[in-house]
Amino acid sequence: MPPVIERSATEVRKNFAQTLNDSEYRRPQFFNRNHQVFSLMGTQDLARIMATANIQVAVMQDDDIFIVTSETIGDLVAYGATHDQAIAAFCEDLYDYAQEYYANYELYSRAPNRAGHLPYVFRALLAEGPEGVRPMLEVACA
Repeated sequence: MPPVIERSATEVRKNFAQTLNDSEYRRPQFFNRNHQVFSLMGTQDLARIMATANIQVAVMQDDDIFIVTSETIGDLVAYGATHDQAIAAFCEDLYDYAQEYYANYELYSRAPNRAGHLPYVFRALLAEGPEGVRPMLEVACA
């Protein structure tokens, strides 16, 4: 067992409250169960890990409509009458997609075209609604 793993699953089960407290107030906890390593950490630590999971988006204008696309998550395309409305629509779509991904985690996390979205999904899930995903976007105008 690697040295970072301090507890077995049996210890975690017997001292669950203490393990939660340790993960919140001391450091993330790692434990072993059936030869697999698990981690337990608070959402603040997870948010710090995910802080660099930014999505590059391109905003294009076609006649009187703005279009937002991303190569990072190619399924998402949003439209708006203004630049800001298109970005806001993309944020809503991204937030909704994160919830859908999590609801279908067993399928999406193993799908070749979606597995790589995991860091962005987790960061979006930690956001406070669609407005909270806006800092994830690195916007380039095309």
